[in-house]
Amino acid sequence: MRTRDLKVIFVSSEATPYAKTGGLGDVSGALPREIRKLGVDIHLVLPFYWSINNEDVQTSLVSTVDVPMGAYRLKAKIHETVGEGGLAVYLIEREDMYQRPNLYGGACGDYYDNFERFAFFSLASLRLCEKWNQDTKIIHCNDWQTGLVPVLLRGLYSSCPKLSKIKSVFTIHNIGYQGIFPREKLPLTGLNQEEFFHPEG
Repeated sequence: MRTRDLKVIFVSSEATPYAKTGGLGDVSGALPREIRKLGVDIHLVLPFYWSINNEDVQTSLVSTVDVPMGAYRLKAKIHETVGEGGLAVYLIEREDMYQRPNLYGGACGDYYDNFERFAFFSLASLRLCEKWNQDTKIIHCNDWQTGLVPVLLRGLYSSCPKLSKIKSVFTIHNIGYQGIFPREKLPLTGLNQEEFFHPEG
């Protein structure tokens, strides 16, 4: 396969210069730009945080997708901007989830609904790939916030014609943050918890 034929979606919860709390933001900001220099058709996908909305970032609304969350179907607005070096950046907007002062929590601890926020982000990223009229080959996921994406690809979307052949790469930047949540939340993603939790462990 020629490099320019390789289409990659880079999904991260943060990336410079748009949103950053630590090293994940640095890597997710720099790596896609460097990969693009090699001729790879790569796109960066981020949540549309309050901090981005308040910066001097010119965006345009390009699509809307329905995201299944439990018994509900929630709307996600997809905005596009062009980053350094011509990198295409897609921002997933959901005001009740991402229009907050901080990325993950405040002085009192993590946001109570972080599972829902990033499960929605993972599902919306896949719905975006499904809606795109292009042949995505690889989704590169980063840390626990996008950890559901590879599982969803091989589970919920395993029979989807546009998604079933996509390969996934998962990079752990900080093993100290694992995104551990109650098992009862898993059905919100459409996954069957009985496939993952067994009495024998």
